[in-house]
Amino acid sequence: MGVRLLPKAIDAYSKKFPNVQLQVILADQYLDFTEDEIDLALRVLSPQDSSLIARKLSSNPVSFYASPLYITKNKIPKTVEDLKNHKVYCIGIHLKLKFLKSKMTLQNVIPQPSILCTNGDLLVELACQGHGILIRSEWGVEKEVNSGHLIKIELDDSLVSDSDIYLVYPKHKYTHPRIKALIEILLKLF
Repeated sequence: MGVRLLPKAIDAYSKKFPNVQLQVILADQYLDFTEDEIDLALRVLSPQDSSLIARKLSSNPVSFYASPLYITKNKIPKTVEDLKNHKVYCIGIHLKLKFLKSKMTLQNVIPQPSILCTNGDLLVELACQGHGILIRSEWGVEKEVNSGHLIKIELDDSLVSDSDIYLVYPKHKYTHPRIKALIEILLKLF
């Protein structure tokens, strides 16, 4: 998420505060704000910690994508059942997503994806090369869809993502103006 969504915010912030050094930590696990000296975090799912403020930035829709090369060589799936005849790539957490109409989880349909990975960008690259069907958040493939490297596949049922994107920061009586400025930039960009 950081590689795909943060560059515009960092650019805008750096122009406003050219002498402020930003330290960006990209991690797949939740870090401790105090221990890791973190002022702000982007997180998927609303935190349950009452010592944190969570502001929703965006929903997080998840869909199916494939390259034009893959589509020309393979029959495009039209139904959820059709997915069983394809190589499918996803991040592990996506296996828990449910389909809107059937209420089945993705794991019920595809018990063993062709590739299960923690890095979405690797999966995007493989899909662009025509290796299979990708399950990915829309923000994770926006550039590839806009350039025509990936095409969204519409099925008879859609995945429901219950995980939104939040800007999270500790509750303090005083939040530094530079941190408030970054919060405002992120809220505007999303």
